[in-house]
Amino acid sequence: MTPYKWKKPVLVGSGAKGAFDSHAVDCPFVFRHNDWQHLSTILTRNEEGITWDSRNIAGTWILRDNDMHGPGCLKKWNGKYWLVYHSYPGDGYEAGSAKIGLAWTEDDNLMNWNRLENPILVPEDGGEWEKGRLYKECLLEYEGTFYLFYNAKDKDEGAWTEQTGLATSKNLVQWTRYEHNPVLQVTPDAWDSGFVSDPCVLRDGSRWTMFYFGFNYKAAQEGIAQSDNLLDWRKYEEPIIKTGEGNAIDSVFAHKPSVITHNGVLYHFYTACRRPMEGDATCNIFPESRTIAVATSLPLAIGSLRTEGRPNPIGLDEPAPRLSWSFLEQMPVAFRQKAYRIQVATSCARLMNGDVDAWDSGIVGSGDHTAIPYAGTVLQPRQRYYWKVNIEDEQGTQYDSVVA
Repeated sequence: MTPYKWKKPVLVGSGAKGAFDSHAVDCPFVFRHNDWQHLSTILTRNEEGITWDSRNIAGTWILRDNDMHGPGCLKKWNGKYWLVYHSYPGDGYEAGSAKIGLAWTEDDNLMNWNRLENPILVPEDGGEWEKGRLYKECLLEYEGTFYLFYNAKDKDEGAWTEQTGLATSKNLVQWTRYEHNPVLQVTPDAWDSGFVSDPCVLRDGSRWTMFYFGFNYKAAQEGIAQSDNLLDWRKYEEPIIKTGEGNAIDSVFAHKPSVITHNGVLYHFYTACRRPMEGDATCNIFPESRTIAVATSLPLAIGSLRTEGRPNPIGLDEPAPRLSWSFLEQMPVAFRQKAYRIQVATSCARLMNGDVDAWDSGIVGSGDHTAIPYAGTVLQPRQRYYWKVNIEDEQGTQYDSVVA
């Protein structure tokens, strides 16, 4: 669960006239690559003649590590990175019956993509539940088999129904739809009675968890389902991220999940929508304010960590460097630090596993957060050290920092 919502968007469109993100940002996909976390990647529409993907394109997922508590790194197959996308045949917003395709690159910068000539899934070959069009995809590999989860609509006009299906492959080119599709179905008269869409499937120990959004033609909210075999799914009955109240950034929609763990904290990114307000950087065509938001498994309070006033310095000659941390601007008005605990280790892995071999300050009852001198074992030359801090506020809530 990720009950702690960040109240401000983490990504907002530019609003620049003619820019690709002038109206909104949508459908986050978060991954780690070359020591960076990314929210998106770019794949442009095919402008070489009249092809099935020459009008528009929506890249949604790159093959990545599937462990919910792992690093979320991209993974190669046959020496290539693989991206799954869908494309609509008509001009305008989601115009026509969309099909699903694959693109690949050997470029570690992820900027130069090639694509398979033909789509890998088309609605005409599927069941009645997916005749309308095919939507957002989630691609994973497990024990030599590729699993492609996708949602689809049953018709292209009127109040349609969206559900989630599965296709499998051994080579990423030939795909077989699961005979018991859709694997995730709407629940009549429930919060997800109209849509169960935008699957994000990750492995959680011995189980698989599918994050998805449900829609009842009024509000879109995030939910989860679980499976032991990637085929049979059990839905949790209630949404795990609900729409916000009042003028919250997600007061209309809280939907379209992308989930990753960082420093032991689960980050659940999603698309947030509310009615437009004066001062918004962007306004979508509906109209609405559509931005990217995040909710976390633990409350966040601590901002940047600094050593001798610098972030992550290398080559210090101070035997007792002073440690400091700041606070994030989005804090409760009455927030006050009551105590802190600093831990220092000679490797990041040790620190994260609680093997603190350099210094553990213990719990110090103090509101201090600047220029606290290191007081552990003698620092060794040419040795990297990693540190973090845990603080407690006057209400007894504890907050962990990232690792510096």
